[in-house]
Formats: sequence, structure tokens, C-alpha cells
Amino acid sequence: DKDYSGALRFANNAISAQPQESIFHELKGLSLEGSKDQQGALAAYNQAIKLNNQLFSHYLHRGLLKQAMGDNKGAETDLTASKNLLPTQAAANALGKASFAQGKTDQAVANLQESANAGGTLGQQSRLLLEKIELPKNPAKYIPTKLGLDSNGYLTVIIANRASVSVAKPMVEILRYDGQWRSARQFTVEQSIASGKKTVAINTGIGPLTVEQARYYKARVIKVQ
Repeated sequence: DKDYSGALRFANNAISAQPQESIFHELKGLSLEGSKDQQGALAAYNQAIKLNNQLFSHYLHRGLLKQAMGDNKGAETDLTASKNLLPTQAAANALGKASFAQGKTDQAVANLQESANAGGTLGQQSRLLLEKIELPKNPAKYIPTKLGLDSNGYLTVIIANRASVSVAKPMVEILRYDGQWRSARQFTVEQSIASGKKTVAINTGIGPLTVEQARYYKARVIKVQ
């Protein structure tokens, strides 16, 4: 177990010796936060920033604390300041969550994608929230398709599920190119697809086609449940 009381004693002793050193006030904040004293921790972080407003970690920890306290707007301000001083995955992940909580989807997606790209545990957290945001609006990103031809020359589609959750009743749109891409047909596949799985080849009813003609078609999933 972490010795938060011991860390707090160390921080207070260090502050007594060097009261103008902001990092000791940050340490005090971390110790108090670990001991569930959020208001005390907030006061310590405030003092750290008052003494040094150019250190990214002061804003990062205060932003994370504000987020834990339900102050997403305040968290967003601090996390943005932290990220501007020094971009970190922790700030990007938390900023994405704070933006999402306030309905700022575009900002949330940008920060969550940045965090997801960095990998690790935080990256996985970001990827899952990113998926939750994007799957209803852009299912094709997570539910790719592959076209083919059956033995009779009819266009078939295989639907894969790269999302972390099962999807049901994917609606597929087949598009045909005749100088521009136009919708040729839409249909719903009445089945569920588990995470990491794919369907068998589904006949689209379009055909018969030659291999050359089939090159003028593409498919995408436009809706899932």
C-alpha cells in the first residue's frame, strides 16, 4: 500500500524548508488526493500553480482532480494548459473525456485518437471511448466490408467486426461508380456479429457481373445496432 501519510509528512517538511518550491506543493496535493482529501489537494495544487505557472504537471494533476470532482469545464482548462506546456498522453486522454462530457465531440475525438495512438493502458481506455463515440456515426471505420463474386457471378459482401463489442443488424450500402459513386442498393443483415468475427459471404442480389464489372462496386456499413 502507498504511504500517503508519510508522503504528506515529507511534503510538509520540505515546504517548511523551501516554501517557494512549487513541486513540494504538488507532492502535498498528490498525498492529500491519495488520502481522499480532495479539497486539501485542490488548495495544494492551486498554491503550486501560484508559485510556478510554467510546470505542466501542476496543471495536469489539478485538471485530473477537477475531473474526478465532476468539474469537466475546469478540468478542460487545466488539461489544455498542461498539454500546451508539454503534450502528454495522460493529458490527451483526460482532455478527451472532459470534452466528451461537455458534448464537444470533435475535440474529444482528436485528443482520444492522440492518446489511443500512444498505446498502453491509457491508449486502450481512449480507444474504447473513441469507439463509443464513433461507432454510431461512422460504423464503417470499425465494421469493414469485402466484396466478391459467387459462382454465378452475383456480388457478395463479407462484413467484419473490428469493434470491441458485438453489433447487430448492420445496414449495408452498395455503391456503383459511373463517373461518381452512387448508391445502388441498401439492405439490413438480420444477424449479430461478435467482436472479432465476420459473416459468411452474403448475396447482395446484384449481378450477374464479370470480374471487371465488379470493380465498379464498393460496399460500406452505414448503420449498426
